[in-house]
Amino acid sequence: MPVHAPGTRFFKWTLATSFVGSWDYYKMKEFYDSLERILQKHRALRPPAAGEGFFFTHWWFTISDLQANLATSALESMVLATAITLLVLLLATRSLRATVIATVAIAGVLCCTMAVLVFLGWEMGIIESMCLAILIGISCDFVVHLAW
Repeated sequence: MPVHAPGTRFFKWTLATSFVGSWDYYKMKEFYDSLERILQKHRALRPPAAGEGFFFTHWWFTISDLQANLATSALESMVLATAITLLVLLLATRSLRATVIATVAIAGVLCCTMAVLVFLGWEMGIIESMCLAILIGISCDFVVHLAW
């Protein structure tokens, strides 16, 4: 722990670790939380002049956060796209039967794709999230044209 002079406004704290960054969000989240616990102890010892601006960063944490957001966004967009497609088809075709069949087909494509990802043991990463976003567009477009 560095010794602070009364006028200290900031300092750099370097941590040497054997942990190697990971593409796995949960491993990085666990490591981030352990660093945050260490940092909480140091925050209690900071000089008053340092204020509340006490943080740490590394590019692996940025990538980890990006992966978490992409995975969440992909799943949310799947649900949202299916709901919007249902509404648009109902308004365009005015046929409840065609709308239900098309919506079930879209949901089936999305569920089967997700099941294959789980079956193969793939983790939701950047590439998988982008592919799912593309899949949503393609499946909705194709099924909507067939329903129309």
